Amino acid sequence: MPGLVVFNRRWSIGSDDLPVPAMILVFLNSVWVIALVSMVIEVHMTDGWRGDCSGGFLWYPIMTIGLLALLTVNDVFIAVQSAKGGVFDKKARHNIPVLLYIRTALLVVETIWACSGCVLLNWKLRTSQCDSSDLVYTLLCVVVGSNMVVIFFTLLTLYMSFDSAGRTFTKFQNLQQNSADNSTSSEPTLRFVV
Repeated sequence: MPGLVVFNRRWSIGSDDLPVPAMILVFLNSVWVIALVSMVIEVHMTDGWRGDCSGGFLWYPIMTIGLLALLTVNDVFIAVQSAKGGVFDKKARHNIPVLLYIRTALLVVETIWACSGCVLLNWKLRTSQCDSSDLVYTLLCVVVGSNMVVIFFTLLTLYMSFDSAGRTFTKFQNLQQNSADNSTSSEPTLRFVV
């Protein structure tokens, strides 16, 4: 299995190693989407988001549902695309780097969103609009905390699959290809007459 080349460097994983982690993220994101949708419906049915604590919280779970839906769709595409072809068949998985670039952008958005959730929860608690035992506040703390845990494990996985020699490898590979192209096109052919 050849190493995956993303961000102009070779990584210590191959493009065929991604279905299992992607499906784990699909499962986790799907569970959180279902939990958030049920939370929004339950809170909307009971007090209609009119309480002191839940007043400004309606937009946060709805936007989180949208972000988790985007992450889930992207992870499904990663899992399906990386499951194609054989071990050494890189052409069947040629879209994986693009999907990983999209996943990285979504990871940045997810991190910013989780941090904004921490700020929002802290602000609501400090302005005494929420009691820390309020159901909406507790559920949103769990959502933000779980997002932080998923982000941490995603970053840990990236760190573990980082290949420190990856950039040197891609430079060497490019140099070899350039020298091979130059040697075949620019060298004149010598003919000896006997």
